[in-house]
Amino acid sequence: MSFNKQEFLREKILALTGPSPKEHYKADAAIVWCFDHRFRQALLEFIQKKKIKNDDLICVAGGLQSLASGNGAEREFVLFQIQASIKLHAPSKIYLMVHSDCGKYGGLKNFGGDEAKELEFLAEEARKAKEYLAGRVPENTSIQTIFADWGGLWFLD
Repeated sequence: MSFNKQEFLREKILALTGPSPKEHYKADAAIVWCFDHRFRQALLEFIQKKKIKNDDLICVAGGLQSLASGNGAEREFVLFQIQASIKLHAPSKIYLMVHSDCGKYGGLKNFGGDEAKELEFLAEEARKAKEYLAGRVPENTSIQTIFADWGGLWFLD
């Protein structure tokens, strides 16, 4: 009995180009990014600027928030995704992102509209996320935290 792929497929959505699916890739970086659409263009520009050819994108509400102060299940899920990236694609860098006016933190209004107060809090969250992750990935893995706001992207460390 032969397998007929067409029995299961209805309509081709698009044709893929690029490397052969049989070629396994090495990731340049694993990127934990918030799924907030307002920062999608910044993500694309960041990937281009850093010359990241292959990325493992882990897109979750709040970005690094799950690692810093998320509940146990959230934290474990994001950690599992990062560890899977390391196991499967061996990235040498991990970028952890957090952004201004993040709904997971209650938005800028949760800080009384005070951007300095928000940034101070988010920088501490970034520190906690990096500290938590550092002991759970190989020592030679670079971990950098990123803050995004309406003015751009900024490394926090």
